Amino acid sequence: MPPRSHTKNEELFHYTNEVALRSILTTNMLWATHFEDLNDRTEIFFLKEILIRALTNSVAATLRSQRKKFSKHDRTWLNRRGVENLAREHAELHISQLYDVNLGRGSDKVPYVDPYITSFCNHGSDQAYERENGLLSQWRSYGGNTGYAIAFDRQQLEALLRLEDDTHKYTLLGLADVVYGLQTDRVQQAIAPIINLLTPYIVATITRSDLPSLEKLFGCFTTASTTIKHRGFFEEREVRIVASPTSPAMHEKFSSIDPADQTLKRPLKMIHRSSAGVGKQYIARISQMTH
Repeated sequence: MPPRSHTKNEELFHYTNEVALRSILTTNMLWATHFEDLNDRTEIFFLKEILIRALTNSVAATLRSQRKKFSKHDRTWLNRRGVENLAREHAELHISQLYDVNLGRGSDKVPYVDPYITSFCNHGSDQAYERENGLLSQWRSYGGNTGYAIAFDRQQLEALLRLEDDTHKYTLLGLADVVYGLQTDRVQQAIAPIINLLTPYIVATITRSDLPSLEKLFGCFTTASTTIKHRGFFEEREVRIVASPTSPAMHEKFSSIDPADQTLKRPLKMIHRSSAGVGKQYIARISQMTH
């Protein structure tokens, strides 16, 4: 997950119902949901067309700037194919392959990463009322008839995630702020490492030159694809745990680390305080819920 700065004692709110709250307190675990089962059906894949467009533009611009370096034969061939068409063709091919390999959609069906998500809201930039009482939309969506918002201290949560990763080992485990499609500058910043790695690789493929390394590509792609969402979800102000447990198949193919399950353990110490809701929501004092 990308590094970020945050204020001391920043709180992250997890909206849930009474059954889930009691489960968290009694089991000392947070459960993460597989990305294919989340309420946003575009999870992970929302970024695909954005990447294709950006990569097409970058490859086309690079081919045009290097045209004079090409042989006469290559320039003739490039003119016949069309720079834009050729760039788009390669961008679609390489981004599709990137998704297939990462998510196990290729021939061997073993994913490099299989993301599970645990979601929180960050009300740090909201008005005082929302910071104290939460968002009505979140109460309605996740609280049910009897809802609770558990406030977690971000720094403690990040520390426990590091401990979790050291203890069990994951392909990916971290806490990150979600970037939304309307935040154009942040989206471009997030995908820049992917475009910067793939552009020279594609150009080298087209010109039959030595291929540069793509060693860092999968990490850049995984970070961006799991943290960029459609603008329609902007109101959630989401901060999320992204966890990819190492399955036996992944363990055999990609690494020598021990497999981990998809539960995130020991969160009880992370609970900072409870929050009162509105309407039919109720305040949950942690000491009361443990009896």
